[in-house]
Amino acid sequence: MWSVAIKYKEKCITFPFDAIECVDYSKKGDLTEIFSLGTPSPSVCVELCRGLTAREAILILSENNNLIISGDSGSGKSTLAYGIAGFNEDRKVFRFTIGNSNESKTTEDILYFLSEVIGSVTLIIDDANVKLSFENVERILGASQADKQIIITNTRNDFKGNSNIEQHFPKS
Repeated sequence: MWSVAIKYKEKCITFPFDAIECVDYSKKGDLTEIFSLGTPSPSVCVELCRGLTAREAILILSENNNLIISGDSGSGKSTLAYGIAGFNEDRKVFRFTIGNSNESKTTEDILYFLSEVIGSVTLIIDDANVKLSFENVERILGASQADKQIIITNTRNDFKGNSNIEQHFPKS
């Protein structure tokens, strides 16, 4: 992350340290974390994601370089995203937290980060639909490549209607 921040500085752009974090799978968590209100530690997420759903999601991510995980709030979307991203130990995993910046700046921050990051990475964008429009999510997913995979979680309490992101990306 530091090497990317240096590239930003060279171009006189402020690096969004408050929005991007490197996900550390080396710290071993405790399985009892699943009883807390938040997402378990990344290492626990990997342990929890050993079933058919995770295998299918990993296949979709490897084939399309992006993955949309949709579900109700609290259904385990983030846990699944961290678990899937942690299966490939050769990739760096980053999480982008969408803050209160305007939507256009947030989208540009994500796209610029993807263009500057070095090596094979997986970027997790949690609750993308809460702050980003369908058009901006589409732009971000369009930036995915074999070495720049993207997982977004999409909080949905209603799976009806054509405004659902996952309906526009049937392969994801």
